[in-house]
Amino acid sequence: MFFRKVEDAASAGVALAPSPIARTVAPIAIEELSHFKTFADVPKFQKALSAGIRPLIALPQEVREKVVVVEQPGRIALVVQADVDRSQLESIKGKLREHNYALRVATADPVVIRDIYQGAGEAGDVDRSARAGNEFMKESAEWVAYAVQNRATDIHLEVRGSIGVVRVRVDGELEAMKGPNGGRYTAKFMEQCMASLFNNDQQSKSGSDSLFDKEKFLYCMVPYSERGLSLKLRFQSMKGNEGPKTVLRLLHVDENQPTLTFEQLGYAPSHVALWEQAMQTPSGMVLIAGVTGSGKSTLLKSFIELNPNTPRSAVSTIEDPVEYPIRGAHQIPIQRDLSDGKESAKRYAETIGALMRSDPDIVMLGEIRDHFSANAAQQLAETGHMALGTVHAHLLSGIVPRLVNPEIGFSRQILTAPNIATLFAYQALVAKLCPACCMGTTEASQHDLSVATIAGHMKTLGIDAAPMRWKRIGGCTECRQRGTVGLTVAAEMLMPDEEWLRPIREGRDTDAVEVYRSRSNGRFDDPDMTGKTVFEHTLYKALAGQVDARQCSRFDTWHRFMLHANRRKQPS
Repeated sequence: MFFRKVEDAASAGVALAPSPIARTVAPIAIEELSHFKTFADVPKFQKALSAGIRPLIALPQEVREKVVVVEQPGRIALVVQADVDRSQLESIKGKLREHNYALRVATADPVVIRDIYQGAGEAGDVDRSARAGNEFMKESAEWVAYAVQNRATDIHLEVRGSIGVVRVRVDGELEAMKGPNGGRYTAKFMEQCMASLFNNDQQSKSGSDSLFDKEKFLYCMVPYSERGLSLKLRFQSMKGNEGPKTVLRLLHVDENQPTLTFEQLGYAPSHVALWEQAMQTPSGMVLIAGVTGSGKSTLLKSFIELNPNTPRSAVSTIEDPVEYPIRGAHQIPIQRDLSDGKESAKRYAETIGALMRSDPDIVMLGEIRDHFSANAAQQLAETGHMALGTVHAHLLSGIVPRLVNPEIGFSRQILTAPNIATLFAYQALVAKLCPACCMGTTEASQHDLSVATIAGHMKTLGIDAAPMRWKRIGGCTECRQRGTVGLTVAAEMLMPDEEWLRPIREGRDTDAVEVYRSRSNGRFDDPDMTGKTVFEHTLYKALAGQVDARQCSRFDTWHRFMLHANRRKQPS
């Protein structure tokens, strides 16, 4: 916010009638801020001093429509006015000086003053007609349409004191919503949009509560089918110190959409071969690891729909809640109440018991996150069924430690028993470079020294770095100034065998990692990903000019990678 200092009216000789207290206060410089055209221009404030039951600055109705006073951090009073009478303005400033406020003054359009009152949580006598109930739904629909148009995976709605902010996640990165108001609204309006989505639009039997409460952690599924789009919005809200936050995950649920193949997702041919082998294995656990938002649910949907055995198998899923429609599967929604562990356990046990009596072949359990889901996976695998599940673990090497920790409770003996573990995979999503504006190494090195360092590593390894490309900050019109155009999978996969299971059984996880990596051919520009890490899969795609090699450091440091690579080059 640009502003200039102007002298206080009192020190400029304007005749006032201050109280005795005011006469003891030294003249204070006033910051005069530029004109506020929209609410997005208004700086953050804590409360309105001219609103409430007993306001510090009591204003008659005709003045309230032209001026609002808010308090900012540091005991600063901001007076926002629209052509208010000079004597009234000076009276307000005198009252604020009596209470030892530093002063800021700005002009604004009347609609901004109304929005500030609403942002402070009280519209009072200010006209509310512009905030008709359906406006919240209309604005929410605009956010969704914007997110779809920009290939966003998530919409973040966040209240920060008096301001509501909309951001979207595109190609893995959060950015402010672009538009006339920069994704900024009044806090009150933002909360009402959250409440509208939760109270009015949620799918039946998908929510944790029936009414929105900004002091609770809430979730539900919100169907969305406008403008030719068929989506579900996975709604998750959280309370916060400055106000609530809601994240909407966009789930494309068009049943007519073709199934994404493993190759389309971004898997290498050697990875695809492992997926196909797992499909031909009638029993055991197939577990997918990854952080939140890494595409695990999409992958399991593809695994079931692409599996040639699905049409002649009994396939069921247990989901909290159901996200995507999966062709060929009987999908069971189950709500697990985190505040009532006993009731959740009972519900889950009843569902598993019913499934085991229903002649299943393949069961997708969702996230393996506690004793109940772990016992279900074990029971299915031990009785000759296939159990599909996800695990919140970082890297392939993190899957076993996650499964055997007390929260989940697998024993190493059970986990490494014959025919229990069929396939372990870890996947992440990496942004694809915009081919229209990505930079070559020489140009990119001028902007970031780490580019030259990585190119030097490739030279040390004897790899031609000429095809490598790098993200252009600010992008171009083709990528809407992002520098990226979508996401691709980077992965590491393992089909457990006795050579790998033995050190796992004995608690020698580091040795198991070495067993896995010993199967790599050591050629980082080769598409065979056997024994290679997600770092190395990302590097392979970077060497092909598809992604920025700097993304490799999301999974490990370049220092550790080079140490390992150089050890492999040395003769034994």
